[in-house]
Amino acid sequence: MTAAAIRQSFLNFFREKQHSIVPSASLLPQSPGLLFTNAGMNPFVPYFLGVAKAPFNPPRATDTQKCIRAGGKHNDLEDVGYDTYHHTFFEMLGNWSFGNYFKQEAIAWAWELVVERWGLPANRLYASVYGPKPGDPGEFDQESWDIWAALFRAKGCDPAIHIVHGSVKDNFWMMGETGPCGPCSELHVDLTPDGDSQGKLVNNDSDLCIEIWNLVFIQYNAEADGSFRELPAKHVDTGMGFERACSIIQNTKGFTDFSVKPSNYSTDVFQPLFRQLEALSGKTYTDTYPLPGADRALFAEDLKTAIAFRVIADHLRTLSFSIADGILPGNTGRNYVLRRILRRAVRYGRQLGFSGDKPFFGALVATLVAQMGEVFPELLARQDAIRSTLEQEEASFNQTLDRGLKRFEEALGNASVGSASVGSVSVGNASVGSVSVGSVSVGSAGILPADSGILPESSEKTAALSQGALYSKPHGLPHFERPWGKYLLTVTTRQRHILAPNARQITLDAIQHFHGSRYILFAAVVMPDHFHLLIEPQPKEYDAEGHPIFWELGGLMHSIKSFTAKEINTAEGATGTVWERDYHDRLIRSDADFGEKFDYITTNAQRADLTKDGPYPFVWSRGWSETSLAEMRLGSAGVPPADSGILPESSEKPAAGAPSKAAALSQNALPTDSSAAQFPQSHGQDAHDSRRDAGAPQQPAGAPQQLSGDLAFELYDTFGFPVDLTELLCAERGLTVDMPRFEKLMEQQRDRARAAKKSTIVRALDVSSEAVTEFVGFECDEVAASVLEIHPQEDALFIITDKTVFYAEMGGQSGDTGSLVIGDVEVPITGVQQIGKARAHIVSSSAAVKLGDAVTLKLDARRRRPIEAHHTATHLLHWALHEVVSPDAAQQGSAVDENRLRFDFNSGAVTAEQVAAMEEQVNAAIQADVPVSWTEVPHASIKGRADIMQFFGDKYGETVRVVQVGGDPSKLNGYSMELCGGTHVRRTSEIGLFKIKSEGAIASGVRRIEAVCGEAAWNHLNEMVEKWDHELKAATAKLHAANEKLAALAEPPVTVHEFPHIMSAMLVERADISQLNAIFAHGQRTLGETRDAAIEAEKRLKKIQASQAASLADEALAELIAKGEPIIASFEADASLLQELQNGLKKKNFAGPALLIVDDGDKLHLATHCGSAALAAGLKAGDLLRDLAALAGGKGGGKPDQARGAAHQREQLAEIMATAAGMLKM
Repeated sequence: MTAAAIRQSFLNFFREKQHSIVPSASLLPQSPGLLFTNAGMNPFVPYFLGVAKAPFNPPRATDTQKCIRAGGKHNDLEDVGYDTYHHTFFEMLGNWSFGNYFKQEAIAWAWELVVERWGLPANRLYASVYGPKPGDPGEFDQESWDIWAALFRAKGCDPAIHIVHGSVKDNFWMMGETGPCGPCSELHVDLTPDGDSQGKLVNNDSDLCIEIWNLVFIQYNAEADGSFRELPAKHVDTGMGFERACSIIQNTKGFTDFSVKPSNYSTDVFQPLFRQLEALSGKTYTDTYPLPGADRALFAEDLKTAIAFRVIADHLRTLSFSIADGILPGNTGRNYVLRRILRRAVRYGRQLGFSGDKPFFGALVATLVAQMGEVFPELLARQDAIRSTLEQEEASFNQTLDRGLKRFEEALGNASVGSASVGSVSVGNASVGSVSVGSVSVGSAGILPADSGILPESSEKTAALSQGALYSKPHGLPHFERPWGKYLLTVTTRQRHILAPNARQITLDAIQHFHGSRYILFAAVVMPDHFHLLIEPQPKEYDAEGHPIFWELGGLMHSIKSFTAKEINTAEGATGTVWERDYHDRLIRSDADFGEKFDYITTNAQRADLTKDGPYPFVWSRGWSETSLAEMRLGSAGVPPADSGILPESSEKPAAGAPSKAAALSQNALPTDSSAAQFPQSHGQDAHDSRRDAGAPQQPAGAPQQLSGDLAFELYDTFGFPVDLTELLCAERGLTVDMPRFEKLMEQQRDRARAAKKSTIVRALDVSSEAVTEFVGFECDEVAASVLEIHPQEDALFIITDKTVFYAEMGGQSGDTGSLVIGDVEVPITGVQQIGKARAHIVSSSAAVKLGDAVTLKLDARRRRPIEAHHTATHLLHWALHEVVSPDAAQQGSAVDENRLRFDFNSGAVTAEQVAAMEEQVNAAIQADVPVSWTEVPHASIKGRADIMQFFGDKYGETVRVVQVGGDPSKLNGYSMELCGGTHVRRTSEIGLFKIKSEGAIASGVRRIEAVCGEAAWNHLNEMVEKWDHELKAATAKLHAANEKLAALAEPPVTVHEFPHIMSAMLVERADISQLNAIFAHGQRTLGETRDAAIEAEKRLKKIQASQAASLADEALAELIAKGEPIIASFEADASLLQELQNGLKKKNFAGPALLIVDDGDKLHLATHCGSAALAAGLKAGDLLRDLAALAGGKGGGKPDQARGAAHQREQLAEIMATAAGMLKM
């Protein structure tokens, strides 16, 4: 039988037994405590509880229920793909009796279907019945035992063997601590080849004896005192795993061949999906499985591929059925569970060769719909929505998946971690993973690129080597350099060539050569085949604002390699490449981190056993100690940052009195920690081989291998990796994740999110009331009422009345404000709080109100009316969204107050044209002046109507309120109809103008529209016009100024078409939205054109000025230099002249000091120059510039020979020049 035939035969069998066939309920459960519908009984709970009567005659039902178990108490996610029978989505076949038949019929019919109809051999069946132990609830289920025994005996089977006593864990069902409950009786199938397990595998977690059907007999009510009362009406609740039934029937050749273990995945439930995956991927599915508990790090490729097939097929089913039921991937609750499942599947897709360039999810939907659409028509109806949602989510995650996987691999050093020791390295205050492989320690939170700690090969590098270049320039270094940052750099020789001693000395000299000019050097060591140095890059130059521009790490390594390669080849009479590969550590973030790296460099030779014949000569350090960090910083040539310390404070500093590592090493003591193993190493001669040989502490075999929680959190927070995906990646490498640390970081993030939200004190939490307040605010704005209760709350009183017109905040609508009138006194009501069925009005604690007082409640109608307008406009926007964008766009939240509305919804990107179309459609409905009405109806009467918006997850009572726009009032035939308890306008024309302020994404797959209505809309438009006018005037002024300068140079101006100032007039006339949008669009185009014209004019002007600046500078300098004295000069010109003046001084080898100032009309641009004579006299350009710029509130700096800066106080020009005259004397 096919899967479809098996399903239908089950339903037909019970239809013969007078059961009503019921369609599957939604995967969105009615119970707020469930993430998804996870059992066949979920939809029938009200009938079991007696709160509703089963609508079937007789009260019997049968169905196939969609279920998901992928979160909460029932979670099969981690097992999917690794065994034959676990799934996140499955069908539960069931038959139900609501106070009708009981055990005799349920057991007999189960036997009849399985044994007599389907033909399953009785000798392979085992039944379990409830056998309580002392203290367990209920009593031994003798009745079930007797029924099963008779059936087994009739087939020649011994009941003593084929009926197993089950525990309370396996064979007693309870809905909760109290309520309906009862014994279970399960039917198990022996799948062993010979079928002779004698019942020993029942309930022993073996896939060779699986439960196929569970019969639950609800016969007790668990009481609060712990006793169990017999129910007057007893119920039957059964569930058969559909996929398991298909597996047993289809994989045993008519129950004649059990030599191959049946698998759910070998059935036609999954095979069509596998065939489509094979076509898409070019790979072949094999029905292979790992042994239980096998090390996932050792799985062969074909096994990994088989698992990927199964996971993707399972997850596709889960996602497709969920989306069909309106549950979309998102960022919270069940929506996030779906996003996790989808991203897990996308990751498994990589195993099959899929990627961002080769997606797959959407292409599988049609196959699933063809399989299941007839039984579950919602799949067919929402096929397009399912496909587009999956494609959008897959594309979104693909954008970060590759980067996240690269980050993960970098953190592990891309090593084979099956035999790796994974520890943690302290970087700043974060613990991150590292891997030690063979003699190579790599990792340390992404310090190294992919291949064994060395930069990846590139085409440029290969080309350079083939041409016999002196060195290979680095490519692809990470871009995380920071001003005044400190780094550990490493460079290796070509093919690990051993450097001769003189070559090592050349290298050390070169490293020291750049100390003080390009970087501050703290420590360096030149090993036989590589070198390390610890540096702080210095400013290379300063921009016009005086901001330092630092040497980049790649440029520094280039300088050292270029200089040394030439010298080494000359000394050795050789040619070709000397240096090959380089890499560097991430930014050093703490004193402890700095100290560890300093120790690592200065003791590297000692730990590599290069000091046995005496001190190693090719190591240099500044004699660092933890108290000298600030001194080292202040001794640098650059400008120190604001703080006086070298590094941020760190929680990892040594305790008071503890000896520093440097001090310990000076006493020939080796460090006892493993810090040396925490830094990048190479395959060559280095510390790690000798430390391991010397018996340094190693991680014991079999020790836990763990990825840090910090890295897991980074993957979650930065790259969108659900933590279970990170756990999966780790399991494939034999690792675990430090979950306590991850959870701690997650909680810290949640705390930050809570702190960032606006604090709202719900003061009614300490108040309870049994009173009932009648709300009459739909029809009137004030009402006479009686005071029922008064609750003092700190500085306020909570006044509960029998009636009210005040709406309490709920459903996204803001609560009302107004006043309470008692006698001649009017007391302001500042807020409203719902307390059970009562409504409390919040007034000042000084209000003279007593119990029983007759009061008048008056709401602030001027505030309520725009709230109502925004609320009705939200309904119209929801309607327009479905009309313009997609009927599948689902509301995710809304908020309305007197000033604006906010509407969140699931959708892909929305175009500007769609936004404009929605805006125009809503305004058209407003101008049509149609009625807005509402009516209360039984929920059951409209529950199935697709034209009435009802929100999944909302809890509705028996009676609901439908708000409709258009149509006949209260006839439920409007074009916009929603279940809503809020207040609304009576006619759409009362809304006024509707204007969308913004539309954009707020999360993956979730978008937000913010809009305004009525006077708020006109106010918004006025603000837009004022902003536009201000920006246009500024752009026009900028264009005119540039054109005037061009005219002075006899150059033609840059022109732009002017825009007539009619916006304000249109606002006064209150034109319709299409006219307003057209004029605004024209105005924005004019603004853009004017800005572009101003930029073009300034570019043309600067080009001309730059071409003239060189000749102007030459003329001026010729005259100034001829005087033979220090140069102090100012010019009124463009700032580009200053650079030409500086270049000219250098080109002419001016030996003296100079101060050059260019006033561009906005600020002073300063440059200082110190030639050879000035430098010999002790003058330094950087010092001069810094002091002189400060006189005009400016700043700057630079090198001893040249420096740049700027100052805004142009009036200080004379003082600067006068002061310079004294400072530049030699």
